[in-house]
Amino acid sequence: AREAIESLQAAYFFDLIDHGTKLVARLRSEAEVLSVTSDALVVRNDPGALEQDRLQELELPARVEVQHVSRARRFETGMQYAAMPGTNAHGVLALPLPLSLSDTQARLIAEATLSGLWLKRRSVRLRLGAAQLA
Repeated sequence: AREAIESLQAAYFFDLIDHGTKLVARLRSEAEVLSVTSDALVVRNDPGALEQDRLQELELPARVEVQHVSRARRFETGMQYAAMPGTNAHGVLALPLPLSLSDTQARLIAEATLSGLWLKRRSVRLRLGAAQLA
């Protein structure tokens, strides 16, 4: 069951949240979750209060290949891809989806996955006061 859900998550971009005895599916969004000023940090002069990280290009895939069941090919295996132009990255991320998709759907999944990975290459960790967590 886990593999089936993970395939659906990769194709339809949702996360599962555990609410007691239920799993709730929520679509991923680009919406801003919280705006924080430097005054809200627990210790303003502590360099550990704000940590930034950025993955190197070589740690990211230059190409994402979505393998799927192709409707256009009488349900044979198809492959659509997206590539990041002008990068030093060389890796390929193969994303096998045991789902019946059109070639356009599979290509859009590849493009969204690739751009999402590159957008997430920067991460920020910070310590907030109790007032910000309410």
